[in-house]
Amino acid sequence: MIASEFSLLQMMGTAERELGAFMLAVSETDGPERAKEAGALWLQMLEEADGIADNPQQVFRQTTIRALAELSAEMNECVLLAS
Repeated sequence: MIASEFSLLQMMGTAERELGAFMLAVSETDGPERAKEAGALWLQMLEEADGIADNPQQVFRQTTIRALAELSAEMNECVLLAS
């Protein structure tokens, strides 16, 4: 679906579902406090994203992937520091 077919309401709903699924996955693996941090990171990355008007679904998915990569990098750093 291209942006011209995407209403603001649809965009918000899609973003909420993507963010919700991301936070649920983080909560299940790392707990609710980490999920809150992950949600804030996702929103920050969404604010920095380009092209949301062109393809919102793709931008939301890319935001999730970028946020997950950032969380993974942080976790790897913590493991390395702890060893």
